[in-house]
Amino acid sequence: MICDDTLSNVAECCERLSDCVLIIAGDFNANLDTHDAVASLTRQFAFKYLLVRCDDLFPQQKNIYLCK
Repeated sequence: MICDDTLSNVAECCERLSDCVLIIAGDFNANLDTHDAVASLTRQFAFKYLLVRCDDLFPQQKNIYLCK
């Protein structure tokens, strides 16, 4: 799975740079509020590395760009 491989590569960097403050930014092209495999894997990764989702910091802005 491409997502699993990608997160594994990023995890290696997180482990190598564990004494640093990391900021990971980007559009993951996944709705992290769903229960599909990619969303679950990404949420588990974020939890493991104590990452905070910016969309959870500003919930009023969530899904503002979704088309109907």
